[in-house]
Amino acid sequence: MSAIWSNAEDDELVEAALSDWLAYASQEAEERGVLHPFVYLNYSGQSQAADVYTTDVSPEDLAKMQDIRAKYDPEFALAKLWPGGVKLPAPTN
Repeated sequence: MSAIWSNAEDDELVEAALSDWLAYASQEAEERGVLHPFVYLNYSGQSQAADVYTTDVSPEDLAKMQDIRAKYDPEFALAKLWPGGVKLPAPTN
């Protein structure tokens, strides 16, 4: 789901409403037995960002992506210069 609004003062309100709607829709789908856990990265909501890499990517693939980032972007320039979106989480070890 996406929304467009023109008043920046409404950012928090709209983002909270979208998050609430997503939680409601997910709960309804789960109760009806039709919820699929996969979240397509490009369509993930802000409230889903933390879960995308832990639910949809194997731990081995996540570690491989983190190793590649460490090799080619050790200063996290891409994460700093590219606003928005779901970023690769920092390694936990």
